Amino acid sequence: MIAPLPEEMPTCRRPKALVLSGWMTRTSSKAAFVRGLGLEVECPRLPSWRLKAAIRQAQDAHDRLGSDVIIGMSRGGAIALAIPEDRPLILLAPAWRYFGVRPRPDLEGIVIHSPRDRIIPLGHSRELCRRCPGLRLVITGIDHRLNCPSGRGALARALGELVGLPSMRSST
Repeated sequence: MIAPLPEEMPTCRRPKALVLSGWMTRTSSKAAFVRGLGLEVECPRLPSWRLKAAIRQAQDAHDRLGSDVIIGMSRGGAIALAIPEDRPLILLAPAWRYFGVRPRPDLEGIVIHSPRDRIIPLGHSRELCRRCPGLRLVITGIDHRLNCPSGRGALARALGELVGLPSMRSST
């Protein structure tokens, strides 16, 4: 006979990630990748032309999900920077300067940027990390999208570090 589990035994909860895609993106390969790593993911389709509406919608999605981490790509990175939350951020080639977002100096997380990005200059991410000492820059990848193995590996390692899943720390 198997004894019943005690009621106070902790249950494993999947970490939750809010994934904010880039400008004019209809689907997110990053959301699918993060979901494949075992996280619960919400990836709202944000309005393309109305930044304030996109920020409100992202904030609402974060509130519903109760995100453990917010991941933003390009324009989604600018939107992530504008959400007034204390969750760690993973920003992939964030377009914060192009969208006029002022980063808070207390932000924490990881910025991933390719040295060969032809859309958002790497210097923008360097400046962001100088302004926000809690952000750490990882330079890798072959282009802006960071869908290459090194870009995805950096994203998996950042998730492992910030969300604390041992299985992700070894992912590449």
